[in-house]
Amino acid sequence: MGFVDGARVFSMVCMACISVSMAAVYKVGDTDGWTAMGNPDYVKWASSKTFAIGDTIVFEYNPQWHDVVQVSEDDFESCKATSPIETYKTGNDSITIKTDDNHYYICGIPGHCEKGQKVAIEASTSTSSNTTTTAKAPAASSTACHTSIGLIAKITMGSFFVFVGLGSFGFV
Repeated sequence: MGFVDGARVFSMVCMACISVSMAAVYKVGDTDGWTAMGNPDYVKWASSKTFAIGDTIVFEYNPQWHDVVQVSEDDFESCKATSPIETYKTGNDSITIKTDDNHYYICGIPGHCEKGQKVAIEASTSTSSNTTTTAKAPAASSTACHTSIGLIAKITMGSFFVFVGLGSFGFV
């Protein structure tokens, strides 16, 4: 692979990784996680974030005691889980925001939503707030991009030095 071709590939991979790494990962409730104990303030938590399409929200909880139910706005307000849009029960649920509207989640265990275990996520088309107060975890694709960038940089630089070395001996 010539230096110019290597540089082009390197540039394209960098641009792809930048667009991938712009999405944020938010752990719902930060250190509290998804729980009814300790009275976490999910309204305050959500209002301190700027959610965008492509961001991921992660619900971490004990699946013996909780679940995550995506509901309509009316069901969110009334804490009614009988007509769910989606139900999650793994204890470590990652949900990628795909639309720029409001997303409503409650705990479907009786009494938990009424105690405040519910969160409304307002997503927009703008970029996430990648602040230091945001709980983030590296996405697998982000890690893969960093590894790919390092490998391509080594290949590109190796090709460059071989090219320069050959040129100094009159081979190029």
